[in-house]
Order: sequence, then C-alpha cells, then structure tokens
Amino acid sequence: AAGVATRVVALIGPPNAGKSTLFNRLTGLRQKVANFPGVTVEHHLGKVHLASGREITAVDLPGIYSLQPRTDDERVTHDVLLGKMPGLPQPDAVLLVLDSTNLARHLVLAAPVLSLGLPTLVVLNMADDLAKRGGDVDIQALAAQLGAPVALTSASRGEGIDKVTEFLEGATVMQHRPAPRVELPVLNDIPRCREWAANIGAKGKYQPPAPPLWTRRLDSIFLDPLAGPAVFGIVVLAVFQSIFSWATPLMDGVSDVIEASGKWLGTQ
Repeated sequence: AAGVATRVVALIGPPNAGKSTLFNRLTGLRQKVANFPGVTVEHHLGKVHLASGREITAVDLPGIYSLQPRTDDERVTHDVLLGKMPGLPQPDAVLLVLDSTNLARHLVLAAPVLSLGLPTLVVLNMADDLAKRGGDVDIQALAAQLGAPVALTSASRGEGIDKVTEFLEGATVMQHRPAPRVELPVLNDIPRCREWAANIGAKGKYQPPAPPLWTRRLDSIFLDPLAGPAVFGIVVLAVFQSIFSWATPLMDGVSDVIEASGKWLGTQ
C-alpha cells in the first residue's frame, strides 16, 4: 500500500471470538459484503476513520483455527495475509482477535500469525466475561512473551477500543518489521504449538475463568459419584425403553401396509 488512504488492516481470529463485533465497532457498520474471486467465502470490508483524520480499510476475514490452507476459510485468510489475493494488497497490520476466556486454546493461532512479521496487535476480547468469572491475565507479561502488543477489550460493550485505535494510528505509518524475536514453535507440529501456547499463557500469568454457572450446576449432578451413575442409568434405560416401545407400533404399521399391499395386488 503506497498511500495513507490505502492502508489495510486484517482482522483474524478463531470463530466466536468477537472478531466481527470488533470490526463493526471500529467501522461503525460501514461495511460491504463481497466475495473473493474464485471462492464463495464471504468477507467484509469497512473504513476505519481515525482521530488523526487518516482512514484505514479493515478486512474482516473468516474465523479460523489454523493458517494451514486446508479449507476454503483457511485458504482465503492465508492468501490475504501473504498478499496473494487478487484485488487486495497485503495487509499493513493485523488485529489478532482471541477469546480471553479460552486463551489456552486460541493462543495456538498466534504462532503462525506472528511468524509473518506483520505489525500485530493481539486483542484479548470478552474481557468483561473473563473478569466476571474470576479469570485474569497480565497483558504486559504476555506481550513480552509474544513480542507483540496486547490489548484487553470487550467489543460488545465498547471497552478497550481506544487501545485498538491507538495501534491503528501507528500502523498507518508503520512499515513491515522483521519477525518478532521470540521463540516460535515448529508451525506444522500441532502438539508443539499447543505446548508453546500453554507455556506462553503460563508466563503471561493467565488464570482461566471458572466455567459458567449453569455448567457448574450440571457438573455437580452429572459428575457426582452417586447421582452421576444414577442419571446415566436412567437415561440408558429410557433410551432402550423408548426404542422398544416405539418399535412395536412401527413394526405393526409396516406389517399392516405389507399385508394390505399383498391383498391389493392379489385382486389385480
């Protein structure tokens, strides 16, 4: 991208991390729906108007768990980030949106994204839910481990968006920098990537939140040493009983149909 007005920022992240909510918050719903040439995967384009007067084009890419181009979603995101998508320049910056309540799993995506060497802001979304359920993370420690800035946000409530726009202000004049000086795992080795993500989360003092209240209530019943097996036995008996109870009238019905069909054919 040669001029300020043509700067491009890509929003990527796993499904249900709040990526599109952040996109809408940044663009003020000024987006258009389009399809990349040759594929049917939908993406969104929008304009982000910064306080400095600069304008950035934001690209909301499909939700993915990996940059390995195996599915259409992953192939589109992979091609866009590498500048291989016709009609769209390589992004000048990346917003990597992760669910802060599920960070141990979502951090796996950070390794291949950071390895690209693009200016990247790691956005830990759903921070309000993280705090409400007793979770915590040291964003300074995590940023030091990742070699990239980290921001806590709640896109649905508009919290922390100022940290994102501050990053974008810098991204309008920032040139591509070399890959961060952090130890990244072998990207095609999934177990090592997961181990790396868990280690990064631990060094970032990440404390996962407690499960939702309804989950804890169900667990207290189904995982109870006495109530759990009892519930399991009741469910199994109910399934078997329903099968045999429903099978009899169905079998009788099929038998009646066959008998009636035979009589009808016999009269022809």
